Amino acid sequence: MAGEPHNSSGLPPFTLSGLPGLETSQHWMFLLLGALYVVAILGNALILFIIKEEQSLHQPMYYFLSLLSINDLGVSLSTLPTVLPTFCFHLKQISFNSCMAQMFFIHLFSFMESGILLVMSFDRYVAICNPLRYATVLTDARVLQMCVAVLIRSFCMVFPLPFLLKRLPFCKANVLTHSYCLHPDLIRLPCGDITINNIFGLFIVVSTFGLDSALILLSYVFILHSVLAIASREERLKALNTCVSHLCAVLIFYVPMVGVSMAARYGRHAPQYVHTLLSLVYLFVPPMLNPVIYSIKTKEIRRRLCKILLGKNGSTNMRDPYAKILTTVYHLDVDCGTTGVMLACTSPQFPEGELVSRNCCPFYTKTPMAPTVHNFHGLISPHFYFSKSHSESLMKSFRRNVSSTTGFTLTAFPEMENLEHWLAALLLLLYAISILGNTLILFIIKEEQSLHQPMYYFLSLLSVNDLGVSLSTLPTVLASVCFHATEIAFDACFAQMFFIHFFSWMESGILLAMSFDRYVAICRPLRYSSVLTDARVVHMGISIIVRSFCMVFPLSFLLKRLPFCGDNVLAHSYCLHPDLIRLPCGDTTINNMYGLFIVISAFGVDSVLILLSYVLILRSVLAIASRGERLKTLNTCVSHLCAVLIFYVPMLSVSMVHRFAKQAPEYVHQFTSLVYLFVPPVLNPIIYSIKTKEIRRKMHKMLTRPKF
Repeated sequence: MAGEPHNSSGLPPFTLSGLPGLETSQHWMFLLLGALYVVAILGNALILFIIKEEQSLHQPMYYFLSLLSINDLGVSLSTLPTVLPTFCFHLKQISFNSCMAQMFFIHLFSFMESGILLVMSFDRYVAICNPLRYATVLTDARVLQMCVAVLIRSFCMVFPLPFLLKRLPFCKANVLTHSYCLHPDLIRLPCGDITINNIFGLFIVVSTFGLDSALILLSYVFILHSVLAIASREERLKALNTCVSHLCAVLIFYVPMVGVSMAARYGRHAPQYVHTLLSLVYLFVPPMLNPVIYSIKTKEIRRRLCKILLGKNGSTNMRDPYAKILTTVYHLDVDCGTTGVMLACTSPQFPEGELVSRNCCPFYTKTPMAPTVHNFHGLISPHFYFSKSHSESLMKSFRRNVSSTTGFTLTAFPEMENLEHWLAALLLLLYAISILGNTLILFIIKEEQSLHQPMYYFLSLLSVNDLGVSLSTLPTVLASVCFHATEIAFDACFAQMFFIHFFSWMESGILLAMSFDRYVAICRPLRYSSVLTDARVVHMGISIIVRSFCMVFPLSFLLKRLPFCGDNVLAHSYCLHPDLIRLPCGDTTINNMYGLFIVISAFGVDSVLILLSYVLILRSVLAIASRGERLKTLNTCVSHLCAVLIFYVPMLSVSMVHRFAKQAPEYVHQFTSLVYLFVPPVLNPIIYSIKTKEIRRKMHKMLTRPKF
């Protein structure tokens, strides 16, 4: 019976759907889908055959394309056993285990495609931004490791889904809305608690599609930055042309996926066949179009295809603008010292002393050695290629290393020395407002019994955090601006860097916790007291602290392992990681990668989840009939929204100025950084004092001593 619950022992069957409302057109749909399957399977099989046979295509870029073709074959073959029988023979029953298996493979290949597109974007990034290191970075072994990593990640993400579903009771008619099994479709059917399933589903979507799309976007930002630095318009277009196929593959994968998500979220009243068609586009279009796009855009594949179909001969020599560079083994004179090397190129392609690349790192020996001249055979990407005599003279400036570095020199306000007294007065005023304001907020919340609620516990944590930010910067800012004491010890600088970034990461986490508080209060008001208990609030606070500590703790040790051989002049009156990472003369690749990782996993994930919480809040608010009640509900979020904006907007401004306004005067960078560190601690207590009636009343009572 439909109402009788089934669990994993009952293993209820499922009923698939074709195109509800378009039953008379299903034969035409069968012909269309059959043609799409033929194009997808033959096209991808042909791509694999050509790459296998064509020696000039045995390169990382085409190895990744091979994996993409295998994946597209997997997507097509996963849906084929149920789609064609449903539309052609009206066979709509599928057993429980078969449905779970199909769901597993469809989602496995979907997550794999996202990962493959990410590694292909990395291939394009290395080829364009670091062409001389392409052969050493993307070796066959590393390509294999990346492919295995993509497979393992996808498997680990999808593997729990069938088991999380099998534990649930099914007591409905178990009719699916598609002609294949998908997790979002199946999760609607159980009559048990699906909270864990929903949370895990959201987690894997954010950590795969969300993270991959962000990293792909970031790689193209770097690519565009490098391409725009090329002087010749023709060379710029040639470099961008190598990315067209991959960009098309990214768009035809992510655009239908976003379309399906938007339709599921905001088009619930649309006819069911609209959702079915969008889902078919998502699963059918990428496997069909990918081989078409790469056949059109790749000269070697196109030539081989013509040879197969028409019997034409053609040369298979590569015409890649970087091929000549990447296939050449250079003879380099390396001048090694305790801190690095200078390289002299004697390759016929690059005459001695010619500038080759600005965007790369020097080569280092594993053990310190006295300055001598050695020969090195291989592909190296140095800052400059110098002659031996030039390198010997320049090595004199690379004598200091981390063991002899005693400290750093801070910078106050370059080019504005005549205004430093006024700036010192302004900074003192801001510190006073921040420290007094946040201390007052803490005192009022402690004394006012009506404020002993989760929302104000989080506000207390925010005030403590803002005090931490202010007290972290105060010693060096005032010393450098007021007393021109600009020297700071090595360990003291690293300690200050730790606390500044620790409190910044904490603020992001606190704002996320506060957005969760607003979400529960508005969307689940009856469960507010049971969800946000005192114990849970404490756990959330501790989690924020532990997460921030674990992310920031390695930064100091990653920096201390590097040699410092410059003047060690910082660009601010306090120590920040982006400022310090410019000073070492060693390889900072690990530092940069780790810095990017913690930014994405903290600020990136937090901002996305805050945005998601407000989407859900807005949806609940718009469902309220009364306009007055809607405004009253939204008014409870105003303070938090202001706090979010005054934290993230200055942070984005600092990033944009640092990335795109490098030629701006130094004081512009100084001011944007000061706004980021000073504005939130100053404005947060003001905003919450104005917008919170209980805090405002208590403050008025303290100042005027009225008798109630």
